[in-house]
Amino acid sequence: MFTNIPINETIDIISKRLKQTNTNTQYIKEITNILNTILHQNYFTYNLEIYEQKDGLAMGAPTSNIISEAFLQNIDNKIISIIHNHDKNSKYYRYVDDALYISQNNGSSINEIMNEINKIHNNIQFTVDKEDQNKIHYLDLTIINEIPKFQYTVYRKPTQTSLTIPYNSYHPPQHKMAAYNALIYRMLKIPLTTNERNKERNIIHQIANNNGYETKTIQKLENKIKNKLTKKNTVNETNAETKQTYTTLTYNGTITKKLAKIFKKVNINISYKTDNTIYNKLITDKNTEEHNKNGVYKIECPDCNKFYIGQTKKRLKDRFTQHFNAFKKPMIYKSNLATHSINNNHTFPNIKHMSLIKNIHKGTKMNIWENLEIFKHNDNNKLIEEQTQIRTKQDKTFQILKLLQHTSPTRRTYTHTPSNNETINDVSIPPSRHEADRKSFRQSKRP
Repeated sequence: MFTNIPINETIDIISKRLKQTNTNTQYIKEITNILNTILHQNYFTYNLEIYEQKDGLAMGAPTSNIISEAFLQNIDNKIISIIHNHDKNSKYYRYVDDALYISQNNGSSINEIMNEINKIHNNIQFTVDKEDQNKIHYLDLTIINEIPKFQYTVYRKPTQTSLTIPYNSYHPPQHKMAAYNALIYRMLKIPLTTNERNKERNIIHQIANNNGYETKTIQKLENKIKNKLTKKNTVNETNAETKQTYTTLTYNGTITKKLAKIFKKVNINISYKTDNTIYNKLITDKNTEEHNKNGVYKIECPDCNKFYIGQTKKRLKDRFTQHFNAFKKPMIYKSNLATHSINNNHTFPNIKHMSLIKNIHKGTKMNIWENLEIFKHNDNNKLIEEQTQIRTKQDKTFQILKLLQHTSPTRRTYTHTPSNNETINDVSIPPSRHEADRKSFRQSKRP
């Protein structure tokens, strides 16, 4: 759905809504400028290639939910107007991209209504599922049209499986029980009949058993949730003023639990994460691992085969994204690599052209390593022109080291005269020489 939300049109809708609330004009201008800057920079990677999304909101972006809602509410107003023109006493509900229409004329106008709704906007097209045998599925509910009121059951799609995190999996207990917490909470909150609630409870127990959990564990969790739901919503004033602070720890069994208790004493709550993921098990590509590290790196220009040398405390792939942003938006961001590609009309590199030279933490060592690599590549004419003018305080040291490396040491020649008047030139005397020879050798070293 997000990729079908038109950006410019949505920004105009937000601007008009703000004007209707008598919002300050300067504030509206700032909001629209911010939205234009953020929403038109949609980049994503596929097979280590970076792409730009031409229109529509970004999938997974925190802003997409609320921005799309502004657009959809504008569509809702038009839909409600259309429905009421055909069926005045009807009801219309929407959750994200699923809508429910309750007709008072047995849905006799549904075809005309759908034709008009689908003409509102080319990007938003609705399909219809009609009531069948007095039942219709909406989200995770089956709504049963009975007199005098609706009845409800829990709906599961045919493709849904009963898999959850297994009991013997190396995960935090909170993660393991999260699925059952959601299932039980739904069972207790939906107005099910006693018979339907018992059916749902048996299904939850069966799912738990299939994943290695005991029934009593699930029953204990249900009792805990019941107590929370029945407990009065009275909040102590001191608790209301206390801010909850959270931090994240990688789950590591008993040690992590002990640390959590220590943090809790100073009012810091722990959220667990795990590195035991399918991605980490399957992805072993060296480049992928390398691009998740930080340190001194180089990026090769695919056209001239010269290099940009840099350093970063971020992951290499994050730093590469910054270079790419500078290439796409040179008036906002700066990068010598981007400048090189733009000025020389060269193809901008992809992440495959990026490699790690030295994995090292931020600090003086990283600066020295970066300066050394710049010096070496410049000396070999392998540095992009935009970096050839860079001078560092270590350059003189590097030049001296270079001279020492390429200058062979002077060999000192010693002469001694053995008894047979033979002249021998050498820098050392083997241990097997006679004492007379060694004495003659020592004398030859005197000035």
